[in-house]
Formats: sequence, structure tokens, C-alpha cells
Amino acid sequence: LSLNDSDKLTRGETALILYNALFTPVVQANYSSNSSILYVDSTQTVMTQYLNIHYAEGRVTANSYTSITGQKDSKETEIEVEFVKYTVKEQVYDELLGYHVNVFYREDKSKRRELLHIMANEENKEVTIDAGDILSVADDKVVYDDGVRIKTVKIPKDIYVTYNGDMCFDWTLSDLNISKGTLKILSNDGDNQADFVIVETYTNDLVVNVSETLDKIYLKNAKPIEYLN
Repeated sequence: LSLNDSDKLTRGETALILYNALFTPVVQANYSSNSSILYVDSTQTVMTQYLNIHYAEGRVTANSYTSITGQKDSKETEIEVEFVKYTVKEQVYDELLGYHVNVFYREDKSKRRELLHIMANEENKEVTIDAGDILSVADDKVVYDDGVRIKTVKIPKDIYVTYNGDMCFDWTLSDLNISKGTLKILSNDGDNQADFVIVETYTNDLVVNVSETLDKIYLKNAKPIEYLN
């Protein structure tokens, strides 16, 4: 903030000052051999020293049902940021998989982390493309019409892809050329290069029978679908 002595603080400016103060290192006394005192910055901040609130940031690497490694070892009450687990008490944040986030958390005596707040930060840039706007998917590129002009997004071969919620490691470009649904293409590190593709697609089918005994839904002209109660 740049203020003069006579300027009045707004509520937003006051909140910003208090927020920044939470990250200020706590000064501690360092006694020398000649009994003089030297004050130095400690590794603790106001937030960690007095509130037991810690800060971290990074990619969400796992949610409650999948992870970027394909392993499904997280519980419904857990989320991973850079492969470190955080316990979630109230809200599930499955939609943040792949996003770069800021995290505030508490640690118990066993160093387990309890999530207090999580939010996607400004490094994330995303574009959501409706299936009907896709013009072509070829040569490692998705070409689409955004309603104003024709745009192109390059798709690296090592990009992460989720397909209807599950990680897809053997994906091909044809998997991105959907007829119904959306493609969400995410850059999560501020370089505007695609890092993550979230595919949500569906088909229209007619349900002809449901078997509660076999836990199956029978569709017209399609294979039965198993479901869990």
C-alpha cells in the first residue's frame, strides 16, 4: 500500500495489512557470549507462533476418488497437495484436482494436517470448451470456436487427463474429440501452457430395466452398467 499520513484506510486496505502481518516472521532474542542481545527473525511467523496456522501451496495431486498417479488411497475426508495429505472436516474439494492452490492448515502433535482453508490461486488459467464448439483434434492441438474467433490449444504428450473423474494414462487425442460434454484445459503454473485436461462427456441411452438383485442397469442397445447402492 502507498498511503499518505492524512489518508484514511478502507476496510479492504485494513484487511490486507492484517493479512500480510500474519506472514511476518516473529523476532526472537539471540544471546551472544558477551551477554549482548541480538534480535533475529525466527522460522516462525505470527500465524504459526500464536495461532498454530501454517501455510503451503502447490498442486492438488489427489482428491477423494483419484490421484495424478492413478492410486485411489485417499479417503472421502482427505485431499492431497503435492502428495501431502490434509484432513477435510466439512467440505470436499474434488473439483480442485490439478489446480495450483493456497492452503492454510493446523498440525496436531503427530504432524497430521487439518485443512482450514484452500483456494485456487491466480497462477491457474483455464478454458472450458463445449463439445459442439470443437472443430478438430489433431496434430497435438485442439481447435475450437469460442463464439468470437477460432482458437487453438496445444496439448503436450505428457499432460494429465481425467476422463469423467478418473485419471486416464493411455489416452489418445481421439479421447478429447467428444461429441457431448465439455473439455476443461488448465494451466496451473502461470506459463499459459496446458498441464491438465478434464474431460466430462456422456451418452444418451434408454433405460429398459433395473436389477436391484444384481446391481445392474440395463440399457437399450448397450451393455448393462453395474452400480453401487
